[in-house]
Amino acid sequence: MKQLGVGRSSLREAIGSLSLTGVLTVRPGSGTSVTLSHEEFLAKPLGWGIPMGPGRVQELIEARRILEQAIVALAAERASETEIAEMKRHLLLMNTNRRNLRKVINADMAFHASLAKASHNDVLQSLFLQIRNLLRSFTEKILLVPGAYDSVISGHGEIFSAIEARDVEGARSALSRHLDLVSDILASVAVTLDSPSKKAAKPRWCLPRR
Repeated sequence: MKQLGVGRSSLREAIGSLSLTGVLTVRPGSGTSVTLSHEEFLAKPLGWGIPMGPGRVQELIEARRILEQAIVALAAERASETEIAEMKRHLLLMNTNRRNLRKVINADMAFHASLAKASHNDVLQSLFLQIRNLLRSFTEKILLVPGAYDSVISGHGEIFSAIEARDVEGARSALSRHLDLVSDILASVAVTLDSPSKKAAKPRWCLPRR
């Protein structure tokens, strides 16, 4: 406090504000630590500025489709062997932690972040980080839907296989199928929440994969 030239109350208020915005994590008995990386901190304001009601979900998926199709195409061309190994590691974690939702979501987010990293385009990677902050809660809703887990994991596997094979168009197609599945699942969740007695049409993710 002496170095900063501020009083105890001012410091406490500053820490409280940074904790509310997610920059700092305060754990009683353990101390205070920085939560966000530089990139995540810069991306955070987008999440604060966009209200995510039901009508925004499909808009988010549309934006994600445009962004990630560019990402996976570049990743198929540019990913190093180390980056491909990193993608595979996150995919394995998704497969082996099915009983731990938090770990699965973390691995899912990390998998898509590794795709953005492998594009070797800093602007695309930064844009993905901004969208990722809005995706997490929807990922949880998706994975809680009965039967969705295996379909989602399979979709990630198809994206990875295309990138590993350096198949640009295959990577784009696999991502598009994956986001079609995500859109269907979220639509089924919205129907259920809106009217529990309303029977939704059987979504594509329930059908056998060809």
